[in-house]
Amino acid sequence: MPSLLRWWSVGGAATDPVKEPAAALQPISTVEMETQTMPLHKRMRQIIVNQSILAQFFKLIVLFIIALIHVFYARDFLNVFREMEMFIELAHTRAPEVREIYRATFLLDLLVDYKKNLWMSVSAMCACLSSACFFLLLIREEAYKPYLLVMMRVIDAFLFMTLPVLLYARSMLVGAIIRHSDDALVQASKQANPSHMMNTLHCSVTMREKVPLCSALIERAIFPVVLLEYLVVLCIITAAYVGLAYLIVYCIKHWLVS
Repeated sequence: MPSLLRWWSVGGAATDPVKEPAAALQPISTVEMETQTMPLHKRMRQIIVNQSILAQFFKLIVLFIIALIHVFYARDFLNVFREMEMFIELAHTRAPEVREIYRATFLLDLLVDYKKNLWMSVSAMCACLSSACFFLLLIREEAYKPYLLVMMRVIDAFLFMTLPVLLYARSMLVGAIIRHSDDALVQASKQANPSHMMNTLHCSVTMREKVPLCSALIERAIFPVVLLEYLVVLCIITAAYVGLAYLIVYCIKHWLVS
């Protein structure tokens, strides 16, 4: 419309609206104008304030990595655990005295605790995912009371810190399982026939050619200690990053001038 008025005022000879470029007829949006006119310090402040959102995205990546590793190891462990549980329980029922089967019973208790730790870690990851989605889908913080947001951030940090605690506890269980699995299976094989377990898992309680030991099969089905230690360090670094992002946002909103 401004181009048409300008063309009409000069008799149609100065400018031709058909020949004008299309970009000249398109107004600049309000967002672009605000971005272009925004001072540098305000842009930097906006980037720093968004660190809390970036920290949540980083936490989601870490949760995805941990969940992917759990999927890789959980299936093999559950198959091995089912056969070991049946075999050791059968040996326990046939043992005349408890002291003749105590190592195998102790190994079964370790495997049960490992399984519980596995599912507790999965539950903690689901809870962390829920808290992360709360902050990522939070459109307007002004719609919530400040103490509610603080409470959610405390809950978010607590839920995520349960992961390194559970992973560290699992590393201790893994060490105990590796130390006692060989002797425990040999002790249980003296009370019950392990043929069904060996045929199902394709392993042997004693050393045989071209057949892996059942104790070695257990070690391959559980998380390596080195991997668990790596995940513990990764979770601690992620939790520190999330906490630092919350602290930065708090300092900017309460101490620095807008």
